[in-house]
Amino acid sequence: MANNERKISVSVIIPCYNGGKFVAEAINSVIKQSLPPECIIVVNDGSVDDTESVVLDLRDRSAIEIKYVKQENKGLSAARNAGLAVAKGDWVAFLDADDIWYENKLEEQLKVINASNFAKLGLIYGRYTLINQRGEAISNLPIVYPNPKNRGHMFRRLLAGNFISGSGSAALVKKEIFGNIGSFDEGLGACEDWDMWLRIAQKYDVDYADADLVQIRLHEDNMQRDSSRMFANELKFFRKWTRMLDEKKLRYPATWGVAIMSRMLSSVDARAPMDLFKKYFIETERKKLFWFACGSVAVARVMVITYKFLMNLRNSAAHPPA
Repeated sequence: MANNERKISVSVIIPCYNGGKFVAEAINSVIKQSLPPECIIVVNDGSVDDTESVVLDLRDRSAIEIKYVKQENKGLSAARNAGLAVAKGDWVAFLDADDIWYENKLEEQLKVINASNFAKLGLIYGRYTLINQRGEAISNLPIVYPNPKNRGHMFRRLLAGNFISGSGSAALVKKEIFGNIGSFDEGLGACEDWDMWLRIAQKYDVDYADADLVQIRLHEDNMQRDSSRMFANELKFFRKWTRMLDEKKLRYPATWGVAIMSRMLSSVDARAPMDLFKKYFIETERKKLFWFACGSVAVARVMVITYKFLMNLRNSAAHPPA
């Protein structure tokens, strides 16, 4: 490392709920880093499988300190917060127990820290790839690549969508930030990452490493099966941020209304999601969410249906059947 480069210490937080079959791979991917962290914190969030024995076995053999925290099941955000409570060092990285880091993950992000001109750098993310349950690469699903514009002060852009690719497993966050903006919102059962990135982006700069940092594993256990519950938790996120934007006198992004309407249209039971929507938003707020449709839920519905139809036509034309 050059003399003018900053040395940093990193704590890695791995929340785990019934992840015994994957967590060893996750931990080993941290241990094998070309630039190892100061410590690894594994938070067992009330697992009832063999998570504990797997982690304790690795802890006894690891050259890097592994701290083991055990708690009753409270959810992902609470598990990350439990890890934050014991984390030390300058920066904190997160890794979901079923994901795997590339060996140069932390090294690539350190390069960004040392090269960055942002005065208040607080968050670094990067690219990702997809793997299946067996750890094999998935090539037939789309990857969201970082846009070069999505760096620096990006609060306004981040409002439109969660452009921090790689989810929590790619993020490296300056630890002192959490003392200023608070920890993960344990009241959110979805979009908790997006909520955190927005809170960071309000006060700090964001940058990214132009490299593949993490392999995101897709498998049955991490796929959302209860669409109604997922939608309700997404609405909690939008409800929280509509209130915050109201305080700032900012208009809601059109993408929020489109996302909500798309979820309602995808439901088999058309009435259930509308009832949920009405539960979280009063009429005046609904009109503001659908400002792009002159405040009409009915017009927004037609617009989204038309948009989806046109997109399907375009995709069909671009990829005709053989």
